[in-house]
Amino acid sequence: DLSRAGACYNALLRAWSKRASLLAHEQQSTNTKFSNSRKISSKQSTAALAQARDILLNHMPQLGLPITNRTCAAVLQGYATFGMGAEAERVLMEIEALLLSPTYSAKSMEESWKSQSTFASSLDVACYNTVIDAYCQSFHLKDVACAERLFAAMKEQTPMNISINDSTTFQILPPVHDVISCATVLNCYSKFGMADEAEAVLNSMTQSNDNGADILPTLPCYVSVIQSLEKSASSAAPIRTMALVERMEQSRDRRVVPRPNRVIYNGALRCMAKHGCGEEAESLLVKFHSAFPSQPDIYSYTLALRAWERSKDCIEAARRAHLLFDQMLGRAEEGHLPHLDVNAYNILLNCYARAGLADDAEVLLTRLESDEWISPS
Repeated sequence: DLSRAGACYNALLRAWSKRASLLAHEQQSTNTKFSNSRKISSKQSTAALAQARDILLNHMPQLGLPITNRTCAAVLQGYATFGMGAEAERVLMEIEALLLSPTYSAKSMEESWKSQSTFASSLDVACYNTVIDAYCQSFHLKDVACAERLFAAMKEQTPMNISINDSTTFQILPPVHDVISCATVLNCYSKFGMADEAEAVLNSMTQSNDNGADILPTLPCYVSVIQSLEKSASSAAPIRTMALVERMEQSRDRRVVPRPNRVIYNGALRCMAKHGCGEEAESLLVKFHSAFPSQPDIYSYTLALRAWERSKDCIEAARRAHLLFDQMLGRAEEGHLPHLDVNAYNILLNCYARAGLADDAEVLLTRLESDEWISPS
């Protein structure tokens, strides 16, 4: 009796996907000089995923076992772990075709095609989200376009083509996207610093979809947008980051726009540090401290100091960095910050060097040498 074997096969498929993941981890941890071992591990990982696919698409149908969203997700997650988006989407479409015709034969598919050519997806949105994630886990920019294509098909309810053979093509209407779909695409944009695209998705999330339901952005969605701005090369990134933080701070409806947390403030500070916006960085420190009295920490202050280090006005940057450094020392003496490390000293020394303040640099270096807890690098 195989009526209850579905759960067992679900565990089996997850085991094969996990095996592929473990083999990949073993491959990454292998010393670079053992290139042959790494190649073997890579082949073994691919073979493990192929085995999971074969069980799902061939063995289970032969036994008459039902293919569920959980069994599909178990296999798709394996491909997502490796960033194999194209392979994951190919398996997804094979599953859709299989669920339309249990015999998975051209004849049975053609009989179905005579009655209609467009079918609603048999899978849930989580399976499609996993494929989007598979594209997003890739390190190739071309895969971002594939993730966008799949996301757009879900959002706009555009049918997707499935070719069973050279002469038979069907269309699958994908499930409607959800907040996880949006968050996954936003995470993809954050990896590549695609700030314009990330902000466009964020702004569209509060708009009603075709079913009349609102998809409200969560805090991780805002984190991804901040990270995309941080990595963006746009000179307007600091201004846009400050505007987004202020929007989160001033919103009256926390259901729609959440309050910024430590991750948001530090992400914004990293953006200011990258673009050399010291004034804005110190403004963020004030906002951060106002929202969380026990914060910001040494990492946050160091980011603000780094922003002055990269500021264009060398003289003003050195003066403001000196004031901020003294503030950090004061907070450390009060017990609000740990003892300053050598990084803070190095940043201020660089500010002095850029401004040609040799006397100040020597005084600071003398203070550093007299500190029993740290030593000059």
